[in-house]
Amino acid sequence: MARDKDIPQVWEHSTGGGGSGIGYRYLRDMTPAELAEREAR
Repeated sequence: MARDKDIPQVWEHSTGGGGSGIGYRYLRDMTPAELAEREAR
């Protein structure tokens, strides 16, 4: 499935469980709500 190139991607930060402080980040598409908020600026 080809992704829509018009959708900007954002780095989503996620913290690890157990309060270890070790987290990870992954790239995901912006949600429609985030896109609308960005367009409203």
